[in-house]
Amino acid sequence: MSERFTKNALLTLLLVVTGIAALYAYNSYDQKQAPVAEVPFATAVTEIGLGRVQTVEVTSGRNTALLMLRDGTKQQTVVGDQGGTLVKVVNEYNAANPDRPAAYVVRQETDAPQGLGQLLIAILPIVLIAALFLYVVLCSGMVALDPASGELVGGDIREQTRRTIANLDAVLRASGSDLHHVLKTTVYLTDINEFQQMNAVYAEAFGEHTPARATVEVGKLPRGARVEIECVALRSA
Repeated sequence: MSERFTKNALLTLLLVVTGIAALYAYNSYDQKQAPVAEVPFATAVTEIGLGRVQTVEVTSGRNTALLMLRDGTKQQTVVGDQGGTLVKVVNEYNAANPDRPAAYVVRQETDAPQGLGQLLIAILPIVLIAALFLYVVLCSGMVALDPASGELVGGDIREQTRRTIANLDAVLRASGSDLHHVLKTTVYLTDINEFQQMNAVYAEAFGEHTPARATVEVGKLPRGARVEIECVALRSA
């Protein structure tokens, strides 16, 4: 295992641990700031009727409803099969008190992920971002420029394709990857009729490795090039 790969793996682990710690701290803070009081169903109905409730959260598949009071506190009540009753009480209150602040019903069709599911959803973006920056190489489009002179290599499409792929390979190797770790390429041609000649050189360079590829005909390429290739690759271990 290479030193680069080991460092990337350790950094990814550090990001994941940091994310878990941040989520735990946020949940702990949120629980301390907004405790939820358990109240009987009749009490919840009374609170709504007195105009003290701002929102009622009714979630399908759960046996409870969450009330957010106007003073910022929360109450939770067991509704059983009476979830619709709370909605009816809210509607009746709003209709009877048009001059007072309205109460709102928040409906959720499915339960929010709890426990491990909630944790995984919070950590997944961190892992994906870490993977993108640590294990993936995004290589900009290469054309057939001579590295020594900086001038465009002349000749037919075969020669330009060969030089373009050589430049692409050099950039990949400098980034800790190579052609055999390419996941996808995009090939731009100024003349789609030259696809077969380009493809012959392309196949020779990649050999048995066949990454996903898109080929697009364009009107013009930088420096008057006839072909440009960009790619997405994995860093080699």
